[in-house]
Amino acid sequence: MSESRIRAVFARYSDPATGILPLEHFKEASIALTGSKPTKRTVISLYTELPVMDEDTFIRLQLTSLPTDHRLAKEVFQALDWSCNGFITRSDFVRGVREVMPRFTGAGELFDKVDWDSDGRVSWREFLGVMGDGV
Repeated sequence: MSESRIRAVFARYSDPATGILPLEHFKEASIALTGSKPTKRTVISLYTELPVMDEDTFIRLQLTSLPTDHRLAKEVFQALDWSCNGFITRSDFVRGVREVMPRFTGAGELFDKVDWDSDGRVSWREFLGVMGDGV
């Protein structure tokens, strides 16, 4: 996960007047970055322990929140998430695969295998499940 991406998400969801990420926008920001929603307990715990969620705190939290072996998978996931919404759509996936393997013609079929719940988008959990021990 790149620091510039984290900064962009923070800017999108934080209050421009205060430079603080309000509690009510933390979940959306987390979904945009990770593809999964933090639990209510996690959010309450963070906002109880931290005085404010400013940009530096948010960046530090995001950079240290994934196990090291999942960071590469997260970078690939984010690279494929062209629309930056926390999910990989079929068009995002096909576009990303074509960028790195222009001659590969099975991107759509590959997407169908990764999209376990067949909802037309790949979540971080689905992606990580496919990456498995390969990261």
